Amino acid sequence: MAINVFRFCTCLRVLGSFMVLVVLAIVGLSYYALVVVNYGPKLFEGVASLGLSIFVLAIFHLLLVMLLWTYFAVVLTDPGSVPPGWHPSSDEADVEASISSSMSSRVAMISAVGGVGSQAPSVGLEMGALHPTTSPSWAATNVVVGGYGSTAPSVGGMHVAGSERGMRIGGGILGEERVRFCRKCSANKPPRCHHCSVCGRCVLKMDHHCVWVANCVGARNYKFFLLFLAYTLLETTFVSLALLPPFIDFFRGDSLDHSGLPGAVATTFLVFLFNMAFAVSIISFLVMHATLVTSNTTTIEAYGKTSATPWPYDIGCRRNWQQVFGTKKLFWCVPLYSKEDLCLMPALRGLEFPCRTDLFDVQGGESQTSMSTTDPSSVS
Repeated sequence: MAINVFRFCTCLRVLGSFMVLVVLAIVGLSYYALVVVNYGPKLFEGVASLGLSIFVLAIFHLLLVMLLWTYFAVVLTDPGSVPPGWHPSSDEADVEASISSSMSSRVAMISAVGGVGSQAPSVGLEMGALHPTTSPSWAATNVVVGGYGSTAPSVGGMHVAGSERGMRIGGGILGEERVRFCRKCSANKPPRCHHCSVCGRCVLKMDHHCVWVANCVGARNYKFFLLFLAYTLLETTFVSLALLPPFIDFFRGDSLDHSGLPGAVATTFLVFLFNMAFAVSIISFLVMHATLVTSNTTTIEAYGKTSATPWPYDIGCRRNWQQVFGTKKLFWCVPLYSKEDLCLMPALRGLEFPCRTDLFDVQGGESQTSMSTTDPSSVS
C-alpha cells in the first residue's frame, strides 16, 4: 500500500509550535549568560568596567527588541490567503496593437526554434495546474506568460500580473484567459501562489514553510522574515563577540563566574557555542535570500521546476527590493509598511505583480529573450 507522506505534515505543525518555544529558550539562555552572569554584575564592580558594560548591555537589548519584534511579526502575520471566489478580473482595455504584433513575431520565433509543437515552453508557471476558462482543445499548444497582458495598464515599463494569460501558438486569439487551479483547495490560484501541505491552504507568493516560525513565509510576511534573519545574525554575532573574552578565560583556567549564580560557567560556554553556530549558518541563508530578492524570485521558483530567461518578474534590482521592502526607507528596518506602499504596491498584498515588458519586444523588433522548454508539473 502506498504511503501518503503528506499525512506527516500534521507532525510539522506540532513541531513548529515546539520550535517557537525552542527559539524563546535560546533567547532566554543568551540573556541569562550575557546580562545576568557576565555584564550585569560588572556594572557594580567599578568605573573601569562600567563603560564597557553599559555599551554591551545597550546594544544587546536594542538588537534583542528588534529580533523579538521581527520574529513575532513573522509568526503572527498571515502570509496571505486566496480570497474566497477569487478570479482574475476581465480586461479593462484591449491589448495594445504594438504588443500584439511583437508577441505574434515572438510566437513565430518560438515555433521555429523551441519545438513548441511537442512541448510548450514554460515562463515560470505551473503548466499542470492550468484551468482554462475557454475551450481547452488547444491548451497543449499555448505559451502561458505569467503576468503579461494583465488588467492593469503599463506603468513605468511594467505590467501588473493580476491574471495569467494564454497565447495561441497557431494563430489564435491573444489574451484568452487561463487560470491556475488548485486541486486540493478546489479554487483558482493567483500568480506565484502555491499550496502548502503543512498549512493545508494556498499561500500568496509562497516562499517556503518555516518550522522555526511555525508559519508559511509568503507575500505579506516575507519582509519580516528577512529582517528576522538579519537581526538574528547581528544578535548572535554580537553575543559571540561579547562572550569571547570569558570563553577564552575558560580555557586559561580563569574563573568565569562574576555572579555566583548556579550554572554560570556552563551556560556561558554553551551560549557562546550556540550563537557562533547560528551566526555562521544564518550568513549563507541570508545571502541566498538576498540573491532571491535581487532577482524577484521565491525559493520555490528558484529550486522548483519552473524557469524562464529573463525572469518575467525581474524588473530591476532596486524595484525588486521595493517589491518586498516598500519604497519608504523609514520602514525598511522595521516589520511595518507605510499606508502609501500598501495602497500603491499590489505586490505587497500578493495578488498582483509588476512584470518586465521586454520579454516581448514591444517595438516589434527582434526579441533577445530565451525561454526554457521545461514543462513543470503542478505544485498542488
